Amino acid sequence: MSAPTTIDLSSVLLHYAEKACQGEVRSLAQMLPLLRFEQKPFTLRQHYQFEPFFQLKLPRRSVLMTARQVGKTHNVSASCLLRAIFRSNYHILLCEPLYAQMKQLSNVVLRGMIGDSYIRPLLQDGGCVNNINMRELRNGSRLHFVYCGGDATRVRGISGIFLCLWDEVADMEMDVINVVAETMSAVPLGGTYLFTGTPRFTDNTLAVLYEQSSKGVVHVRCGCGKVNIASPGHDLYRMIGKRTCICVKCGRPLDVRQSWYEFERPDRRGLFDGYHMSQVTHPLHATDEEKWYELLHKMELYGKAQFDNEVLGVPCDESVKLLTQKDLEEASHGRPNTLAAAMARRADYSSVVVGVDWGGGGKALESFTTMAVAGYKPIDGKVDILYMERVPVGKTA
Repeated sequence: MSAPTTIDLSSVLLHYAEKACQGEVRSLAQMLPLLRFEQKPFTLRQHYQFEPFFQLKLPRRSVLMTARQVGKTHNVSASCLLRAIFRSNYHILLCEPLYAQMKQLSNVVLRGMIGDSYIRPLLQDGGCVNNINMRELRNGSRLHFVYCGGDATRVRGISGIFLCLWDEVADMEMDVINVVAETMSAVPLGGTYLFTGTPRFTDNTLAVLYEQSSKGVVHVRCGCGKVNIASPGHDLYRMIGKRTCICVKCGRPLDVRQSWYEFERPDRRGLFDGYHMSQVTHPLHATDEEKWYELLHKMELYGKAQFDNEVLGVPCDESVKLLTQKDLEEASHGRPNTLAAAMARRADYSSVVVGVDWGGGGKALESFTTMAVAGYKPIDGKVDILYMERVPVGKTA
């Protein structure tokens, strides 16, 4: 009986590096077989719509707006890990709004991918930092993890980042994102921005970023010749059939694996690429009878806003949300914002209420504690804003 053949695992990386230099590797997706998760080989067979995120060179900015449970976190994480594997000293910052989300991403998703990888001995050894805040690889690349929903303090001190991923960016504020992005300011070309998440309102951070992008929408051609456009402004709602995704013209089932992206703003391609993904055209849901039945059940069970957000992956304002300063200013109808003017108008309203947002001391000496006085007119059923104030820092009465 012959001795087992010893494989030099470093030759695996060298093989792919040489193919990349020769132009034979056009996508990191070709290298996915090196990765496993929960002992299963990683593949895009059910998640082919993520292929753009495995390009060898990503645009400076990309945004992915998706429904829930379409494989977003695992596929984008796999893309980040492969970039760290095949480029030495390539540092990536992965941001989540909450600590629990960061813990899941670091301790479960990325640690699992590294630990299950076929080339695990090449990736880490005992000398590599390997904890919830950092996964270091033997080639010098690092994966940093932070949570920064409303505060960028935790990223201060991190620098030299080549790619920054903001996951669940709908729960992050733009001023925080801007501070986090400064971790990339010293690297060549300024780094790569990658935003992902599930939307809520039309003025939410994720929805705003998507509107700034090239706005890639899934298209599916039917045998009858009709090209079905999976966006709410076109065919998306009518593509929901009784058993699967259907053609809005002839009603026949669609082969969602034959779909492709078209861009509503092609002038933004390569600068700020955007992609939208719903459960309706996702093979994981559209080709599974039980999952499709669950999708139909959610359509009856959920309200419109929740169904649009969670299943269709589109923003919707038909839900309760926080009022913005602009909303309050519009409700004041341009009247003077003084206590004297508010007292003079008090008699015009049957009810007057005071709302206070105890936001605390704020930042840069600007208070987050605000108040608004609202009056209700039963005749026309409208609520007017009589007075607004941001309470100064240190004011106690």
